[in-house]
Amino acid sequence: MNRILKLSIFGLFTILFLLNFSSCNKKQAFSVVTTLDVSNITQTTALARGSVTSDTNGDITSRGICWGTSANPEVSGDKTTEGSGTGIFTSSITGLTPGTKYHARAYAVNDAGTFYGSDIHFTTHSASNSTLTIEGTTTVDTRTGNWSGVDIKRDEPTNFTYRNNSITSVNREGYMLQAGDESPGSYNNNLDGEVITGNMFSWNGPIDPKIITHGLFAGYNINSTVKYNYLNNVPYGIIFKSGTDKGVNMTFTSGGCGYNIWRNGKFAGRAKGINGVKFYNNTFYSGDGQGWYLLLISGNMDRSVPAPSIGTKVFNNIFYTTIQIPMIKIESGCLSDFESDYNVFWCTAGEPVFNIDGATVTWAQWRARGYDAHSKIVNPDFTNTTDLVPAARLDFGKDLGAEWRTGLSTTATWVVGSSPETRDQNGAWQVGARLY
Repeated sequence: MNRILKLSIFGLFTILFLLNFSSCNKKQAFSVVTTLDVSNITQTTALARGSVTSDTNGDITSRGICWGTSANPEVSGDKTTEGSGTGIFTSSITGLTPGTKYHARAYAVNDAGTFYGSDIHFTTHSASNSTLTIEGTTTVDTRTGNWSGVDIKRDEPTNFTYRNNSITSVNREGYMLQAGDESPGSYNNNLDGEVITGNMFSWNGPIDPKIITHGLFAGYNINSTVKYNYLNNVPYGIIFKSGTDKGVNMTFTSGGCGYNIWRNGKFAGRAKGINGVKFYNNTFYSGDGQGWYLLLISGNMDRSVPAPSIGTKVFNNIFYTTIQIPMIKIESGCLSDFESDYNVFWCTAGEPVFNIDGATVTWAQWRARGYDAHSKIVNPDFTNTTDLVPAARLDFGKDLGAEWRTGLSTTATWVVGSSPETRDQNGAWQVGARLY
């Protein structure tokens, strides 16, 4: 009897131990959650990223970002939900109050409970942005070394417009117009939505492979509208740039680069670690034999983690070269959501070529990848190589909507203080910057 009682007690303790072990084991089902960063901050919105790298003993059923005005916000307050499972995710935070400090952190939910990343904070832009308009100015700089260019004040959120000006320089490095930042910092996004239109950029320095002069530079700002500018001999043409050391890019949701003319230099345009940039109805002409490529789409290799520029759109442009350089050079990581079509390509030295990850891609190979299916190899037969007016209408374009309906006229000129003459698309959409 005593032996049976002892065995029963032993069995009971064994069962209780196993149940307790099982319960403890379940409680230790944890997730490694990291709050990565917050970017694209505006008056009322922001983008936040989080990461879940472990779901030990418990599947992740929900994840996202929670935020509030107090430290360490929880899922009982405002939050996003971004699916389930492990990996990196991005959340759009909306409905914020201008000029307000917010806290945010990533969260993940599994059977064991809710787990949080560290708390980070950010401040939305003020509702009362200052306004800066620079119009009708002439800048001539004769420094042959480094020049910071027309360096736009950006220490506070500013509604910035740079319109109908002229910049002439000979600097070997630096900028002509510096309307943005080179690296992450407290001034980033302060010129979001900037408008740069109707300007003449003339670079008159000696041709040299070591020249690194940036023409129209708009780094670490989003939704810039760059239209109706003429860039003559500018080594590095129009540059959009962003990216953090954690591999986070800014993303355009409006604006873009349209109806500009770039004539000679090393490259016409670049998206460097920035997403969603549009290149619409531009004329890119390389006729001096010094070009590297016309359009470059890459990550920002200046950062520890150079995230690719994704979502670039390239429509209705004229690409013209007199030597066989890549019309478009792109890294394979940047092909995500990349689109290029309804363009006109012409190379007087042979068939147009492209470049992916440093390797030459033929026209047939490029199109086999699904790009430029409706584009044409057509000689624009420019009336001259300064005005870059096609000899006739090039009705090969795609309707890009009201925002992009107005281009340069065939007689547009650049006079300080006056806007270049424009003309609306009429009939079939034309390609290039100038419209008949």
